[in-house]
Amino acid sequence: MSVSAPPGRRFASAALLDAIRRDAQPLTGAPGDHDALLDRIGGARVVALGESTHGTHEFYRQRAVITKRLIEEHGFHAVADDLRRALVLDDGRLAGLLSMTDVARLIELREHRARRPA
Repeated sequence: MSVSAPPGRRFASAALLDAIRRDAQPLTGAPGDHDALLDRIGGARVVALGESTHGTHEFYRQRAVITKRLIEEHGFHAVADDLRRALVLDDGRLAGLLSMTDVARLIELREHRARRPA
């Protein structure tokens, strides 16, 4: 399928289109679709995932797959969304869906306990 810009207009610069063609990773539904992305994440402790539209189920589906892999393969323990909610895991089990204020309090408590002498 080819999409053309209206006469006299263009959608993007040639350099941008070249970069997209060079770096884009097709999503086929295969288990390894997100391997390159997860390799780039490496050992990061914080990862931000976003989408260009709200309510588009294809983006949500891909974000869910990536989030699951972050939890299972990279040891992430919490996932926050842009609605100021967070999914918090305790040893791989769901501990609760919390407000971001509650998550901040949990982090403070955890840091306080880590500083406390044994």
